[in-house]
Amino acid sequence: MKKFVCLFIIFFAVVFNCIAQEYQEVVYLKNGNVIRGFLIELVPDDYLDIRTGSGRVRTIDMYD
Repeated sequence: MKKFVCLFIIFFAVVFNCIAQEYQEVVYLKNGNVIRGFLIELVPDDYLDIRTGSGRVRTIDMYD
């Protein structure tokens, strides 16, 4: 019975961890740079805000 309860708890911990993950976006700039992070805001034909892995928020012009 204890094994069943432990397996049940581990199963749900893994499932909730997979659901809680955010998807990382990749932005390719015209100058060849690549920026990876989480998309915060996207304004079509204007700019986008992306949070990098270091926690820094970058605003990128859409024409870049």
